[in-house]
Amino acid sequence: MLKIIKERIKNNTLNELSFDKDLIPAAILILLFHNQHGQLSTIFQKRSQRVHHPGEISFPGGRFEKADVNLINTALRETQEEIGINVSDIDILGPLNPTTTRMGYVMSPFIGYTDQKDIEFVANDEEIERLIEVPLDQLLNPVNQAWVTWQGQNSTLTALGFRIEDEIIFGATARVVCEFINLLQ
Repeated sequence: MLKIIKERIKNNTLNELSFDKDLIPAAILILLFHNQHGQLSTIFQKRSQRVHHPGEISFPGGRFEKADVNLINTALRETQEEIGINVSDIDILGPLNPTTTRMGYVMSPFIGYTDQKDIEFVANDEEIERLIEVPLDQLLNPVNQAWVTWQGQNSTLTALGFRIEDEIIFGATARVVCEFINLLQ
């Protein structure tokens, strides 16, 4: 499956999108790795109660900072800060389409891969409540997809989401997961 992902991301055509200049640039990393059972997997994080979007499930990532060379650097820096993996062990395979969030961000997703064996992720306790390793087969299984309704700033929203363990992935993270799944299928 990794070979397919590499080929498809290389040939992936990004949409020509224009965004409001007031949106805050941010980046996330869909980190791929082989778990202890040899399954190609990714990692999500449940945000702690001490940060914005408490309790939400997301990929590692965050807002662009002046010291960042580019958005790839943002995704890598935030990944190292949040889950403790050395960025020199990550190969960036390519980008997915940016998406906007209800909080005023334009989020650029990147797919990365590490062939590091026996990875020991270390969650930043200030920002992360827990880490959730998910085999890609589980994301691809339609049983884990569901329509999710949640309260937005001014309205109730319903969109495709994902049930993983006891958690629900929704919003911008779910949109990124959907695009990633579409790339795989």
